[in-house]
Amino acid sequence: MTLNEKNAYVKGLAEGAGLNAETPEGKVLRALLDLTGEMARRIEELEDDSAYMQDYLDEIDHDLGNVEQYLLDATDDFEIGMYDDEDDDDDDDDEDEDEDEDDACDGNCACCEQDCDGEDDEEDEDDEDEDDDFEYYEIECPSCGEVISVDSDMALDNLICPACGEKFACIVEEDDPVKNDATGKKD
Repeated sequence: MTLNEKNAYVKGLAEGAGLNAETPEGKVLRALLDLTGEMARRIEELEDDSAYMQDYLDEIDHDLGNVEQYLLDATDDFEIGMYDDEDDDDDDDDEDEDEDEDDACDGNCACCEQDCDGEDDEEDEDDEDEDDDFEYYEIECPSCGEVISVDSDMALDNLICPACGEKFACIVEEDDPVKNDATGKKD
């Protein structure tokens, strides 16, 4: 039975008992029955509203889950696009390749400290210095003014500022690069 049904049942019992509504006790009992009737009606309204709000909240939670998944997928796609497709190998594969290189040294590797190729060490050091040098550009974000360093090998037509997230393109003249060695010191 619902609260309204129970209240109607008690009212019926009171009327069936023959209580006089003119006596003080009858007036109190009638007022209490009216009060319980009003309370039962309001409680049922609150239960209906609560059920509606719970359904609405479940829908919002479901939609928010979809938005969250979309954003996570978009973030994953963005991070994947930042790296070369050739470097998608797992770290385990890279470790296996390093171990294979150690086992079968052909004299053309820089992985071991031995003189594998029998050539002059100074010549090897010159080759290593050339490999360590790279060029980069210092570019100021047009939106927030943040100065970012960009490798000269990167595509400069689709840059994203790490500070504000703004996308922008940059045209660099050939005499703009700043020379930098592997230690990070400017020449």
